[in-house]
Amino acid sequence: VMITVLYYGDGKDTHEWIKSAEDFINRNSKPYRGKLLEGEEYGEVGEITLADRKAKKFDRKTFVSISRASKKILIFERFVVVPAAIGFYKLQYEAPSDLAKKYESVFDKVINSFKPTVK
Repeated sequence: VMITVLYYGDGKDTHEWIKSAEDFINRNSKPYRGKLLEGEEYGEVGEITLADRKAKKFDRKTFVSISRASKKILIFERFVVVPAAIGFYKLQYEAPSDLAKKYESVFDKVINSFKPTVK
């Protein structure tokens, strides 16, 4: 189980492959190469209000490989993308699919206490 909060600046110096919040959402809210693997799911992108800002939220179920084994596990991910004057924030929850509900309330506490420092 992993919960992360990351800030992406303007993309010029640190993450040229991600140009904006919209670019991040477009890259991550749809299946890679446009094809779903069996068991994968991508939810609709929706709007929420977080820290007095309109943010975007989406879920997906996808597979990750276990490095030293040839085993893939299905994981659940929830993304909340919060705009800033320059760049954006990404709040992400990731858990094995069978454990996702168990720790979802922890992520809810994180997003509900989120206070962006970049306006």
